[in-house]
Amino acid sequence: MGNKRAAAILVLGDLNRSPRMLNHSKAVSENMPEIEEISLIGFNGGELRSDITTDTKIKVYYIPDRINNILKKLPRIFFVLSAIVRILLQIFFLTYILLFKIPRPSFLILQNPPGIPAIYICSIVCFLRRTTFIIDWHNYGYTIMEVNKRNRIATWIAKIYEKVYGRCSSLNFCVSNSMKYHLKNEMNIEAINLPDRAMKNVFKKLSLCESHYFFKKYEETRDLFTETILENGHEIIKYKSNRPILMISSTSWTPDEDFDLLLDSLIETENKLLRSHEESIIKKVILIITGRGPNRDEFMKKVFKTNFKIFTIISIWLESDDYPKLLGASDIGICLHYSSSGYDLPMKVVDMFSAQLPVVSYDYETVHELINQNTNGFLFKNREDLSRILTDLIQEFSLNNKSEKINAFSNNLKNFSSDDWISQWKKLAYDRIIKLLKFKLKFHKE
Repeated sequence: MGNKRAAAILVLGDLNRSPRMLNHSKAVSENMPEIEEISLIGFNGGELRSDITTDTKIKVYYIPDRINNILKKLPRIFFVLSAIVRILLQIFFLTYILLFKIPRPSFLILQNPPGIPAIYICSIVCFLRRTTFIIDWHNYGYTIMEVNKRNRIATWIAKIYEKVYGRCSSLNFCVSNSMKYHLKNEMNIEAINLPDRAMKNVFKKLSLCESHYFFKKYEETRDLFTETILENGHEIIKYKSNRPILMISSTSWTPDEDFDLLLDSLIETENKLLRSHEESIIKKVILIITGRGPNRDEFMKKVFKTNFKIFTIISIWLESDDYPKLLGASDIGICLHYSSSGYDLPMKVVDMFSAQLPVVSYDYETVHELINQNTNGFLFKNREDLSRILTDLIQEFSLNNKSEKINAFSNNLKNFSSDDWISQWKKLAYDRIIKLLKFKLKFHKE
């Protein structure tokens, strides 16, 4: 493996669904020329973004997960046995990759959660290989277990595990000020708030022409929104006069997002609209939900049983490079993330804001660090709130063919991405990592 100066980025999850860790890889690649190779480690969940696959410094190492996927499908009664076997397999594969497959990293950044068994394994490997260990806290594993109604004893053990082994890192990042204070007060862990931001020039509001060619790419949207007409011998692209409203939501289909609440709200919204207006007056609404996950099929079965007249709900999986385009072409974003801990922030909202897409989001305390009510988005606490917001917006779109409020919110988001991920990482992370590396180099020389 030679003597190259290397770094490692690790997540015990699908790499293509871990955008923050992919962003860490790009930040190291662009901000640290002294690093010759970045080992990006995780599960193979599908195609990675083109900026990752074309970066010659980033080398991907996939953790074998075929057996892991089989064990996940076992009945709930086998959860404890399945979890033990999966952890043992992950210990073996992680140890092998970190010790023998990748070049010795100067530093390793681990996403938590999931942190079992990764935090423990990384702390040992980093000690053996004289590597600086960094944890990036997105949330807490034990609170996700609570939401998933896992065994109370197992959840308690997971909490103690995170609290004890989380202190083995030399540096910690987190995604919100609320999490920073909670880590300090409850776990005695000092962390740097490194808020999510999009990569430069990836997310943006699409022009009419860009939207037209994007819509043409997918059968579900091909002939719904735009059309070409001949005007003075020239082909002109324009929105159709009866084009539907385009809403977008992205999800991993996990229990920390209540899609039953969304479905009930859409039913209530449609009933209110049809009671107040003729059906011909109300604009149709296309709601595209992107992502894969365990609760998707159950939700879509409920959708098929619902006889919607206004709403059409489509669940699709987009190519990595097309997701930003969909956000840039949409009218409204919907975020149902309510946070198992109450301290993390939804990165999907950062993506939407970067595309100047106003958001309707579930309201919890920490989300106010990102969303300002009636400035860049709308907040709801229950089905009735969400239905009221959607009813007002659809009425405004239907009667005026636009929404002044949405347009104003979109304009308010023009400068949201002025501080992109790479430049922010340079300001908040680079100096801390360099100081640690210099200290370690000095320590080992002495």
